[in-house]
Amino acid sequence: MASSSRPLTPFLDLNDPISSAGPSAPTPTLPVIPLPMISIEQIMAAQSDIEANHFTLTSCMETVTAVTKLTHRLQNMMSELHQVNA
Repeated sequence: MASSSRPLTPFLDLNDPISSAGPSAPTPTLPVIPLPMISIEQIMAAQSDIEANHFTLTSCMETVTAVTKLTHRLQNMMSELHQVNA
């Protein structure tokens, strides 16, 4: 095996100019397949009342959790801002 100043790697050297990497292959494109859109109303209509209530409660709790986290982040940022200004 011949020695080389560069280690063998399956990855291109990002410091090499693009022209030294050889001709670039065309980027493959995937066909766009339209998926049927199901509305939340259709999903909930197919559920029982208990399942729909559980889904609604779960969604509300996730929303409350997200808003609470955002509130804490905002309070922390405001606290840091007041410390910097002080």
